Amino acid sequence: MEAKAALAAAEQLATERTPTFAPVVVNTPQLLAVIATNPGSRARRVLHTLGVDVADIKRQLHCYVNAPPRTAFGRRTRRKRRPAQ
Repeated sequence: MEAKAALAAAEQLATERTPTFAPVVVNTPQLLAVIATNPGSRARRVLHTLGVDVADIKRQLHCYVNAPPRTAFGRRTRRKRRPAQ
């Protein structure tokens, strides 16, 4: 049951970062982010027993999990340039 909940949460995380017309794919970063940040999960207890720092996992996964959504062509949206002063 815990595994199904983790997969559902990872799918939700992936859905938030995927355009509406693209297929949702759950990858390792989303799943690891979910199981590592859930304080009551067995996976987090195992990571703690192994001496893994959850804050390090969060820091290293930040660019994968919080990346801006991709456009229809698989490219990231560009940032707006600031006007020259």
